[in-house]
Amino acid sequence: MILEEIKTEFDDIVAIYNNDVFKDRNKDLLHEYSDRFTKLYKEIGPHCSETYGYRTMHDDKAASAIKARIARGLMETEKMTWNKAESLAAASQEYTDFLQERVFYYESWDSVDHLRNTIKQYIINIGLKISSMP
Repeated sequence: MILEEIKTEFDDIVAIYNNDVFKDRNKDLLHEYSDRFTKLYKEIGPHCSETYGYRTMHDDKAASAIKARIARGLMETEKMTWNKAESLAAASQEYTDFLQERVFYYESWDSVDHLRNTIKQYIINIGLKISSMP
């Protein structure tokens, strides 16, 4: 299941759940919702891992490595000091593109992780409701 489908299904389940749970506190109904949320939680797991991997590939260490590679290339071709090459590297198009990608991947991971934690919280809350029922 693609991420957009997971988000849409989550929104649909939450809307129905919020409507049903206050009308009818049926244990079987809560188990059904728990199963549906658990299925979504399992579906989102690989997406969370994938976006975290991209986020890791764009961390501070990777940013420093790209800037250093660009600065070294400038030093060799333009014969300048390291400080000058490093400041020019920070302004280069390649480095700014990398930083834009970095923001995208950090925000993507944050969104996916937030959705995953929200789903997990629904599962926990349903479990607490079920355990408090006679």
